[in-house]
Amino acid sequence: MAQALFRTINRQRDSGEDSPLFTDLMGYLHQREYAYVRVPQDLQLWFDNVCRDHPTEWRNILGDTASVVTAAARRDCPPPSATEIIRASALSMAETISLALRRYPALARLQVVCQGGMFEFSPLYRHTVFEAVAAAIGPVPRLGAYRPVVGALLLSLTYGKHFPSNSQTSDLLAAMSAISPADHC
Repeated sequence: MAQALFRTINRQRDSGEDSPLFTDLMGYLHQREYAYVRVPQDLQLWFDNVCRDHPTEWRNILGDTASVVTAAARRDCPPPSATEIIRASALSMAETISLALRRYPALARLQVVCQGGMFEFSPLYRHTVFEAVAAAIGPVPRLGAYRPVVGALLLSLTYGKHFPSNSQTSDLLAAMSAISPADHC
């Protein structure tokens, strides 16, 4: 989605269109210590150097720019380019899920659970993926109830051999709620 954002901004600029996503991205970058990005050429320089300047974090930094698109798409009058980017990304995700379930029929009987920021914070993305997967394979996916780390912990309780019992799940969630936020580091 971040790649589509940059591609869209550049195509709009090259065709002489006003790009509300460019303005949104500037605001986003200025809030994150990149105040030097003021014109499209600065944005290209930032994009070109983010890997060099942040060798271990560049994927997260670039990926986080997708929040610009999701925020724009939630407006009362969203820019068409924002909704187009989200729909294209969601359809690509739905295709990946559908292909995996067709390739591995044993998985097709399991509930598809989707997690992550795009599913959590973008209703358009979530609904587009769920509708496309349901149309392709039948069952409607659902949004995960727990964060990925909780799912990994639950799975590790049983070494992946079977699903954890309700009491194991309750015990783990109770233990996690007793941990203070400072202990999460």
